[in-house]
Amino acid sequence: ITLPPLLIANLSPLPGGQVGVAYSDTFSATGGAGPPYAFSVYKGTLPQGTTLTPAGLLSGTPTTYGTASFTIQVADLGANTYLADFTLAIAPAKLTLTTPALSNAVINTPLNIQFAATGGVPPYSFVEFGALPAGTQFNANGALTGTPTVLGTSSFQVFVTDSTAVSTSNPYSLTIV
Repeated sequence: ITLPPLLIANLSPLPGGQVGVAYSDTFSATGGAGPPYAFSVYKGTLPQGTTLTPAGLLSGTPTTYGTASFTIQVADLGANTYLADFTLAIAPAKLTLTTPALSNAVINTPLNIQFAATGGVPPYSFVEFGALPAGTQFNANGALTGTPTVLGTSSFQVFVTDSTAVSTSNPYSLTIV
């Protein structure tokens, strides 16, 4: 009796993942002496934060971005083995401005507000569009500084761009009292 060849059914590249987001994909096999099939990493490295079970479940929460290359081995009931190469691309965490809504500021009092972001691929570059309070300025490192000289509310949009040109923005308003 000739057995069908042992094969891993999945194709490379595997579905992509994202840093900080749970990932799950299951390897399957066909042929050979039949199940149960046992999967293992033969060479290379899985994305950090993920593991492979002998049942073929690749899961976890990736902690770094990039493309991982690795070879998966499957063994069948008869100890036959088959190797297949895979790649798995992990995208950076979603770029997000983390600065909350701004509190009131006092007229003729120095102001220093540092805007911040997480995710994406640092370094970040910041820019604002709109009307800043008179006497203040905004620079590319995300600092709103100066001494407000006029009462009232100013509304503006802050954009952050990471080193891969991914960008996001939030609206802000600042009331000078």
